[in-house]
Amino acid sequence: GKIYLYLGGNTLGHLGDPAFTGNPHHTFTSPTGVITDPLSGFSLAGGYDLNRDGIQDLAVGAPNFDRVYILFGSTTLPANLFLSTTLSSVGDQAGKALAMGDLDNNSYGDLAVGAPLGDPSSRTDAGRLFILFDRDGTNPANWPSDIPLSSLPQILGAVAGDRVGS
Repeated sequence: GKIYLYLGGNTLGHLGDPAFTGNPHHTFTSPTGVITDPLSGFSLAGGYDLNRDGIQDLAVGAPNFDRVYILFGSTTLPANLFLSTTLSSVGDQAGKALAMGDLDNNSYGDLAVGAPLGDPSSRTDAGRLFILFDRDGTNPANWPSDIPLSSLPQILGAVAGDRVGS
């Protein structure tokens, strides 16, 4: 998969046609280098501020690699966008579905990460939904380069095959 970022405005730049075949304004890399998951960008979520800096952030799902990459918004974006924080899991298609909203009603964004093939308590494909609540961005310890999804609050599928987080 590929992820292209085109910035809005009065015009969308030199796109050439409605199929967005023009050069994107930005490319993406992650803490581990170039994103190679063929499903990277399968899901996207944005429109909320996860790190409390007043600028909206973007989450990019890569479910084949069980990862979600976070791009922290900025008033100036370089051509090569470094997705600085990775949320990771193992074997459950984490990142297949993403959503942002203010779940704790504190005026900052929170991220829900779906992992529909999770097997909580040996319930095959019951699924998991992980919740990343906003964190203070001024403290680097709050945003390490990798945050294991297992360290976050979860909602678990009740029975095998539920696929919570689809």
